[in-house]
Amino acid sequence: MRISEDTRQYLEKKIGKLGKHFRQEPEALCTQDFERGLHIVEVTLNGDGILLRSQERNGDLRAAIDGVVEKLETQVKRFKEKRVDSHRKSSAIKTEAEAALAEGVAEAFVPRIVRRKSFPMKAMAPEEAARQMELLGHSFFVFLDEETNRLGVLYKRQGGDYGLIEPEV
Repeated sequence: MRISEDTRQYLEKKIGKLGKHFRQEPEALCTQDFERGLHIVEVTLNGDGILLRSQERNGDLRAAIDGVVEKLETQVKRFKEKRVDSHRKSSAIKTEAEAALAEGVAEAFVPRIVRRKSFPMKAMAPEEAARQMELLGHSFFVFLDEETNRLGVLYKRQGGDYGLIEPEV
């Protein structure tokens, strides 16, 4: 069915208002049919990577156009809200931490040092520090590196290998 120039301009004006929701001009495909005394207007919008489709049946052609544009606007807004809401969702850890702060649990945490130890430190190679650590049965060992003359922390990794932390001051 052919539509008049006046109706085409009305349709373009209404669909043009949806362009404000897109970064680039969306592509619109409109079809109009007449069946059992009703105008059927179908619009498909494709823009910014989203595809929206809506259909409206009404005895009045302009009312059908208004209805289909209203439905599309609702779809665009809903899509944008979902996208924004998904970025605003908190992670489980953040939610748990916020809940703990609200309950005052985080403020109640005070680390308790139950033992202090001092020992003489001698310069040695990291390999010697690993042997000393194994003899003591510890999972880490603080030593003075004989090459760099700086503190080093040797630790046992989960795989059984060793890691070396060389602090920079």
